[in-house]
Amino acid sequence: MKTKLELLQKLFGKAMKKPGLLFLFVMLLGTGSFTQNVGINDDNSDPHPSAGLDVKFNNKGFLPPRMTRQQRNAITGPANGLMVFCTDCAANGALCIYIYDKWMTMTYCHSEATTAEFNIPGNDHITWKWNAVAGAKGYKWSASNNYSTVTDMGTSTSKLETGLVAGQTYARHVWAYNIDCGESDPTTLSQSTLNIGMSYRGGIIFHIDNSVEHGLIAATANQSTAAMFCCYGGYLECRCSNTAISMGQANTNAIINGCKGFNSSGPTNS
Repeated sequence: MKTKLELLQKLFGKAMKKPGLLFLFVMLLGTGSFTQNVGINDDNSDPHPSAGLDVKFNNKGFLPPRMTRQQRNAITGPANGLMVFCTDCAANGALCIYIYDKWMTMTYCHSEATTAEFNIPGNDHITWKWNAVAGAKGYKWSASNNYSTVTDMGTSTSKLETGLVAGQTYARHVWAYNIDCGESDPTTLSQSTLNIGMSYRGGIIFHIDNSVEHGLIAATANQSTAAMFCCYGGYLECRCSNTAISMGQANTNAIINGCKGFNSSGPTNS
């Protein structure tokens, strides 16, 4: 099926060769015989009967005329529904429509993206975490950067993923969304599962217990006898200076017992 533009071009070419046809061509244009509904597409489909102009593509958009605010305001007798893109309206330009005898600027609306929180890794699982976004209705999570594969997390800001391989690095993606503005740009979360021998939190993992929830990390350098150990509520000065073979358990017990006697004003045991 030929477009009407092609038909016009063909008819115009013939009309140029025959004065009679040229006169008929001009008369047809003047009477509006070619001003019914027009379809512009790449599949030769007919335009919709209700549309004067039906533009259909799956890889192209509609680009309205672009002009400055001054040029827009200089348009003589704009019709209601006239649409232009104003290049200096708002910070980055804006789509404008003439409605009820005045130019209306379309309000810019965009969902802000979330930011990554500290994930909680295990040997075969990761609890993915992200920060809440003001105004977001919820969040969607996916193992791939593809919005069509998302899992709706509601208002939750975490997602437990199991069945992973130890010592592997994974990337996941989160979108914030709301009703008015749709979804945000994706935020990429990255985390490695834990495995013995890998670096983690400033040390080297040398033990993971059967729960794969807990383990032990060895420092990469000798610590001084004044090293501080973290306890709930604060830090405890080390009372674990035994260096002889087989004294590791005694040092561990000293740290644990010191933490048990810790309060907000400092250690209470001697």
